[in-house]
Amino acid sequence: MVAFKDKEGIMRKILIISMVLFFAISARCDYARYKLIEMIQLCDFAVVGTITELDSDKFTIRIDENIIGEHTGNTMKIVRFLNWECARRWARYLVGQQEVIFIRKSNNFREKYELRVIGLGDEGEIRIEHDTVQSYSFPCDEYNYPLKDFINAVKDYRKSGEQIKKLFEERMIEDPFLAEFASRSSIHNRLIRDSERRYGGRKEEIIIPKGFKSALYQTAINVLFKNCENPINIATNEEFDSIVFKAENCKFLVKNEQFLVIPDCDYYALIHAYGYKNDSAYLIDTENFKIAEIPEPYISFANSSGNKVSKGDINHSWASLFTQYPDLDLDFTFEIVSFKIEVEIFGKKEVYSSVSNRITTDMKNAVSKMKYGSKIYLYDIIAYGPDEKRHILNPQAYTLVKDIY
Repeated sequence: MVAFKDKEGIMRKILIISMVLFFAISARCDYARYKLIEMIQLCDFAVVGTITELDSDKFTIRIDENIIGEHTGNTMKIVRFLNWECARRWARYLVGQQEVIFIRKSNNFREKYELRVIGLGDEGEIRIEHDTVQSYSFPCDEYNYPLKDFINAVKDYRKSGEQIKKLFEERMIEDPFLAEFASRSSIHNRLIRDSERRYGGRKEEIIIPKGFKSALYQTAINVLFKNCENPINIATNEEFDSIVFKAENCKFLVKNEQFLVIPDCDYYALIHAYGYKNDSAYLIDTENFKIAEIPEPYISFANSSGNKVSKGDINHSWASLFTQYPDLDLDFTFEIVSFKIEVEIFGKKEVYSSVSNRITTDMKNAVSKMKYGSKIYLYDIIAYGPDEKRHILNPQAYTLVKDIY
């Protein structure tokens, strides 16, 4: 067994347990924080940066050091974290704050994207004080490590994370590499302990009954989305007595003869299809699916076309916001539960709120007073996705026109 260092005292553990129980009892939030090992593996960029500029919805940093990824230029403009009922940033944004930031592109499927901090909490922004990485915003994800050690550990885990994951999944916990990695620093040791708790190499199989003409068929983008019921297209010309699907790191559902796969790991899911006929087994297909966060959908505002919307469409009784994926073959839906609009009427800015996806009567009345060519801004767009998580969708801006056709 690898001997992992752990210097936490008994009183500290009692305090942590008490605080976890307090939060569990006092808040019912559909929100799971990313662990450090997950942020390291999932991020597109990780940097040491200093805030140089602030505006209403973004902040600009000077890149002091690239840890993961190579961003063109010396600055980044990143979407600001907004406090909500289940999470608050460790402090309000101020010019001059230095932090380690784990960043993802808002999507990897379109040319245009925004840079966002990982997570719905503030776990993706870790403050730096006196060359020390410090985070006390949540007791189970606390960091207090020398900056140099932290940077080196993040780089090392990004390089070796898959190897470490595989060793734990295959129960090779006495492999000398794990002990050597853990010995490099206290933060290296923490990453090994977190990996041991996280990975178990889950395996599952499902048997398709006789007469079900099916086999694994590669999807268009060969990606499974986290926490979602991903439909898998299946077809074969031959009828087997039975078909067995064996999988690693995912589980199966069958609904109305539609095959659904739910990944339970962050990186890949491997699925094998075997056909059985006359007591003989045949390997039909094997697919290795990448795991990704569900991309943010396109928002349609009252039948808008691009960034234009007409008064007539807004005044329809059915006028609402809905989501879609026009560029991707994805049948996922987001339930928009609230949003706000900001408009300018006779030189005065006014804000209206909706607690559903419907455009309210007050919103319609306000728009009816606006001049063509004016801007309508949508923001604080809250939605629940197919992953059953709360999402804050990107703000949108539309130009009011007489007719979009």
